Amino acid sequence: MSDNQIINSNALSLSINSNEIQRLGVQLINILSDVIKNVSLLTTKGNANYSIDISNIPSGTYFIYIKSEFNLIQRTKFVVLK
Repeated sequence: MSDNQIINSNALSLSINSNEIQRLGVQLINILSDVIKNVSLLTTKGNANYSIDISNIPSGTYFIYIKSEFNLIQRTKFVVLK
């Protein structure tokens, strides 16, 4: 997922390439720093695609934080337009 991506669907698509099977935490956060959604993903080795339901999230600017057990892996901004 690239920064400032505009999403006009009911699902957020993530492509994750992992060297190992691991549990990742995904948080969707609004611009007021409120956690809107928490999702736990179990990755597979290699590249895999995941979908997160955002049908109940209103239009606005959000951040997605992807974290492993010990580290922040990625922080990306995205915009939802409905």
